Amino acid sequence: MAPAVVLDRSAALPVAEGSSASYRVKLSVRPTGGVRVRVASNNTEVKVKTGSGSASSAINLNFTTSNWSAWQTVTVSADSDVDAANDTATLTHSTVKANTVAEYDGVSNVALTVNVADDDAAIVLDRSAALPVTEGGTATYRVRLKGRPAGTVRVFIDARQPGDDNIQVRTSGGWKADQGVSFTTSNWNSWTTVQVRGWPHDTDAVDDTGRISHTTVNLLTSNEYDSATGPTLTVNVADDDDVIVVSRG
Repeated sequence: MAPAVVLDRSAALPVAEGSSASYRVKLSVRPTGGVRVRVASNNTEVKVKTGSGSASSAINLNFTTSNWSAWQTVTVSADSDVDAANDTATLTHSTVKANTVAEYDGVSNVALTVNVADDDAAIVLDRSAALPVTEGGTATYRVRLKGRPAGTVRVFIDARQPGDDNIQVRTSGGWKADQGVSFTTSNWNSWTTVQVRGWPHDTDAVDDTGRISHTTVNLLTSNEYDSATGPTLTVNVADDDDVIVVSRG
């Protein structure tokens, strides 16, 4: 077998933004002396480390006549960023001439692709607790994007959840059961206020509950935000109809 740097995988390594994954490296045949393998990333947001060392854009793996066949684990981490785009990196594995015996000097570089899944393609609300509103009254909450999009993102705000017909929403213009809000590369992190109104036309004396969902409109949305969703907001509507109790004695 010819001298070579060997990885335990050929398929791309998936890693989530803000998280890490690992793979292993060894040599193909016993060297006659030391071999140093340089692992380098071409993406400043994708870093590598081994053991308890610090993560950086490049590290060295040292092999000897005794440990050449022992796998050495490389941990790959992906930094969080503010955009909402998936990313890639290439890790190149090459021998370092000054620290490598002749038979391993100049062996072919081995490349590993890293696919980074972004965690920022999401819709964010400024509250998680249920929103209280009086029947016929109004309340507000706010919505924005978690990460910067590559283009326009259209968010659909829908108060027409199954079984719910007691709330309306408004961002501008008139009250409706649903609204659309557009975010761009410049206003993605600016809060948009959503007004909520308890339906004023029922005649019962019962408190109601509504729900508002938040999803993207794929045809009007940059690809990385396709099918993105946000929390469903519960709205507690306090009834305003008085109840008259007649006692017969």
